[in-house]
Amino acid sequence: MAWERRRTVLDDNERNALRELERQLATEDPWFVQTFDRHQERMSDQPRHRHVARIVLAVALAVCALLLLLGSPIGALAVAVTVASAWLVWRFSSHLDPQSLP
Repeated sequence: MAWERRRTVLDDNERNALRELERQLATEDPWFVQTFDRHQERMSDQPRHRHVARIVLAVALAVCALLLLLGSPIGALAVAVTVASAWLVWRFSSHLDPQSLP
């Protein structure tokens, strides 16, 4: 499980009790555990995602500026709308309920 990756300062009894609770939760509600692990992985990857997002934004702005300089405001608008739409989908994809999708 994802939360076992972090090192914590627990004594052996506490660690054993925690593992038992994790096993019980995984048995009773595996969907919750999968969702929790997925969200935790996303949170741990955020610094890298921010770096990639900044690079993508800089490239998109450069392309938009280039298109404007070349006299294509519609092209610049299309790039801006596409990048903004992709960012919105990426940003709010964690709020989607996977069970509600077909």
